[in-house]
Amino acid sequence: MADLLLSKLKEDTTITRGQPGKWDSKGDVAFRDVADSLDYQAPGAMKSVSSVPTMWARPLITEMALYDTKHPIHKVMVDQWRGMIAAIALAEVEGFDLKAQFLDLSQYRYQPFGDALYQLMPEPVNALYTRDNKNPWEEIYVFLWKGKPVGMSSPSTLVCPSEEGNWNGLRWYQNGMLVSPEPYLNQESKELLWRWLENLQAQIVNYQGSPTALNSMIRLITQFRNDLQLDEQGLNPLQLSSNPTYFGEPINRGALILLNQPLKIPPKPSNVRVIPSAVKTAQKPLIIIDQNISEYWGVAPQNIWIHRDKTLASLNINDLKNGTLVWDDVNWIASQDLFLEELAFVDLEGAFPGAITPKSQLPITFNGNKISPLLPLNEILLDYFTPEDLLKNIELEPFVNVNGQGIRLTLTIPLSGIGEGNQRQFNSLRLQKDYILKEENAIKYVPVLTVWPNFRAKNWKNYYTFYYDGDYGDETFQVYFPNPTQQPRSFKDPNGTGAYQLSTLEEMPTHVICKNSYGHDIGLILLPTVPEINSRGTWRVGVDFGTSFTNVYVRGDNTGDSLLDINRDLQLNVTESPLGTRLPALIENFIPDTFLPSEDPLPLCTVLTTKNSDRNVDELQPILDGRIYIPDPAEFDPNKQWIRLDLKWSNIKDSKAFLRHLALHISAIAASEGMDAIQWCVSYPSAFSYINKMTFHRNWQDIATELQPKTGIDYSTPQIDDNQRFCTESVALAQYFNDKERHPLVRTTCIDIGGGTSDISIWENRRIVYQCSVLLAGRNIFSEVLAQNPRYAEKLMQEFISGNWGSTSEMSIMTKIDVCLRHKAQEWLNNKRVYKNEDPYFQRLITITAIGVAGLYYYVGLILKTLHQEGKYSQAQITPVYVGGNASRFFHWLSPTGKYDRNADFNKLLSYILSKASEFNDTQEQTVLSERPKHEVACGLVLNGAELTGLTDNTEIDPIAGEKYYVEYQDDDQIFKQEKDWQSRLHLEGTITKFDIPELTHLEKFLYEFHAGLQSLKIQTIQPLPKSDYKPQKPNESNGENSEESEDKNAQLWKEVKYHLENELLDIKGDAKMIREKTPFIMGLKSLLHVLGRRWADAYRD
Repeated sequence: MADLLLSKLKEDTTITRGQPGKWDSKGDVAFRDVADSLDYQAPGAMKSVSSVPTMWARPLITEMALYDTKHPIHKVMVDQWRGMIAAIALAEVEGFDLKAQFLDLSQYRYQPFGDALYQLMPEPVNALYTRDNKNPWEEIYVFLWKGKPVGMSSPSTLVCPSEEGNWNGLRWYQNGMLVSPEPYLNQESKELLWRWLENLQAQIVNYQGSPTALNSMIRLITQFRNDLQLDEQGLNPLQLSSNPTYFGEPINRGALILLNQPLKIPPKPSNVRVIPSAVKTAQKPLIIIDQNISEYWGVAPQNIWIHRDKTLASLNINDLKNGTLVWDDVNWIASQDLFLEELAFVDLEGAFPGAITPKSQLPITFNGNKISPLLPLNEILLDYFTPEDLLKNIELEPFVNVNGQGIRLTLTIPLSGIGEGNQRQFNSLRLQKDYILKEENAIKYVPVLTVWPNFRAKNWKNYYTFYYDGDYGDETFQVYFPNPTQQPRSFKDPNGTGAYQLSTLEEMPTHVICKNSYGHDIGLILLPTVPEINSRGTWRVGVDFGTSFTNVYVRGDNTGDSLLDINRDLQLNVTESPLGTRLPALIENFIPDTFLPSEDPLPLCTVLTTKNSDRNVDELQPILDGRIYIPDPAEFDPNKQWIRLDLKWSNIKDSKAFLRHLALHISAIAASEGMDAIQWCVSYPSAFSYINKMTFHRNWQDIATELQPKTGIDYSTPQIDDNQRFCTESVALAQYFNDKERHPLVRTTCIDIGGGTSDISIWENRRIVYQCSVLLAGRNIFSEVLAQNPRYAEKLMQEFISGNWGSTSEMSIMTKIDVCLRHKAQEWLNNKRVYKNEDPYFQRLITITAIGVAGLYYYVGLILKTLHQEGKYSQAQITPVYVGGNASRFFHWLSPTGKYDRNADFNKLLSYILSKASEFNDTQEQTVLSERPKHEVACGLVLNGAELTGLTDNTEIDPIAGEKYYVEYQDDDQIFKQEKDWQSRLHLEGTITKFDIPELTHLEKFLYEFHAGLQSLKIQTIQPLPKSDYKPQKPNESNGENSEESEDKNAQLWKEVKYHLENELLDIKGDAKMIREKTPFIMGLKSLLHVLGRRWADAYRD
């Protein structure tokens, strides 16, 4: 019976039986003698034996079974020992959850069990290492598998697997027992383990161990290596872990330290690296970590390399998540994180016309209506795939189950896979997620969402996005564009309705990240990839920056001149927002997708909006801070605080902002047309002061410098002395008439009548004789006069465009008039002008306008007279006059039919006025109007047909005074007082302290000759001023004495004119360089027009 309970003794044992029931006193060695004398030859398979009566039975039995090759459980114990050794060696390679916990038994002697362990501690007779003044058994490590103890360290066998240790999940843990691992290792793992065992065998002799123990251990290790059946030749060198605490704490007692360095797997290329689109090469590689890919591919986890030395088996993804493991050379993501938790959708079909959407074999509906789903994917995918390539790998499939309607999203990701070249297999990962469509995820309304410009060109790095929620708030979605170059500009509408956002980007966006009101991602909108434009051309660009309007012409290397196609479609309207919402939002806060009027958008109104800008910055950013404003004539309110007018002459900061945006817009159109270089050609009025001219030129240089890095366009800005590309408006106008309309410059006067200035040039045989610019133009001869009667102005302009003006200031009213005329003047002239011939009040306005135009001609006559007397103009003849510019349209107003031609009565009057002022014969020269008002200067800037001469050697631009004047000024501490003749050039110097025009001799003569001409030429289309305003009288007739005729019949008129003029003269003080040249005759004429306009306004009766 006893033999069934305890093993029998060997025949050669030295152990003697004691007397039953009597204890014998034995030394510690007795236990070992008993163990050595046991004969385990029991029948059947043996699992283990733990029948030695001691707490240390398991490690002692392990030692005996391993050392004794004849031991009945030697084979079983060797297999278990190998299993544990292999688990430790491959722990990091395989990613095993194996930890070690250190126990110093001397620290537990105060506990009964601990004291018993300490007291019964084996003698170190077969220890593999020694410890100073300590028994090696006193310090042990307990190994934990997934937090549960599975074995311990042993000074005699290195490791001792526990009898009932649960190694669940370890491949060589079979039927509740560790087994030898060889059959469960791939070739690479075998090679790694062989090298590790080789190192263990070589290093274990260095710790002063027992010869018996060392011999037994070396034998075990050698046999283990042999059973791996490897040829040492060609094996990779050993690589050990560099993590000293891989097992939780360092194993550093004696030879046990050899266990503290598990194998480090040789780095291999990742099998789960995303294969990106061909154009997506700049990003770090992306690693997809999917715990189920082993099953999907049918490949063991340890054979799927994730990154560096980590396999799917060895990687603990939590180490990446908590920062314990850091991969700074790749990006990584868990496969489940590629999907959002919920699917949001717009409750509308075709909500994203500017986007690209995945296909579905069946319509995607919710409650019977077609919908537009947002893609519930992580945006990181767009760092590696073009939208088009990503869509190829997406499938949407509607379904219905017990939970309701849903969408199954299938995502296939191309991966590096296993193998190389044509042998590569398992090269994709197919993921699926089912989404139930929920009412709370339905988006009711679509915001305005726009990207500008919609193209890609080499080195173009300037994109803008615009978002407006349509005042829908939480009932729509918010957006974010990745990688903005600055913090997105978010703001509310000043009236409190609606939220806006503007962003700037360096690259054309590939997608939009949609967010809810809490800022959480709810899906993606994919944008199409537009082809990159191959840029290899040069544009010559002419810019006519006017007071009221601005125009642009271009000329290519092999193309003729043409108006800039400013309505070229450069906007990507992503969403299907209501037109009534989108258009006003874009006009007020961004770039309109159509410049108005759409059929004839140029010239542009010279109006800037700074709505929602950062006014504290030195330079207004284009679009964000300062934008070209395209007024809707029916809604335009010039009084709004963000509207900037009079840009040409006033605020430099706003003027530069307008030009900056204009240059950017031109550059975008040029790039979209394949241009990579622009030659700027710019005009300016002769009336610019020296400071005006320098500042204007510097602005263009600064703008080119600012834009070049963003647009990639090579800008050529003219030098300030380049009379071809940086020239006066009068020269550009003459070039246009000569080259484009084929009017000869033999003996010619050219006048560009703009909004604020009229530029005059005199030509003989294509040589410029004289040029100047005067501050008299369209606003003075019409808009300003009309603005003095706001009620009538609104009434008249409502015949053009209906709407409530609400304008108060004179400048606002004039701007409103300009906008109305820009949009509807031609239509009004064609259809309604003829009905105004019987309207005496309107005809009186026409008379004032005619006086303004004729007064300008009178001044030209004075110029011709002066130049001829000076020998600069050879012919004693008046000239044909070519008239262009925006305000040349008022010639048509002066015609009763609304169409001015060379045979008009007014043409005869203008020739007559030229004759009277110059004192040359009236040869009835023609006034020729431009075929394209306000296009001449911009077009002339890009033309270079005929060579015009005299531009460099005849640069005089100071205007002829036209009236005597008196000036006082200080210069170099000297005071100068000068009386100037009417033929002198108006050139101010120093610091002006006084400026006076004592007489208006020529102006009075002009007004008389105007009325005399009406009478003598029997002009019927222009009425004389009413007698209450003016009574024809030769100016010298008021000089006689003691005669009724000596009385000045128009004394009151001239008194009022001079009073107004005196007020204007007060502004001519200070630094002469800062004063706009104010020509005496023209100043008097403007005062006359002002007085006549005020009288006309006072006479109005509704």
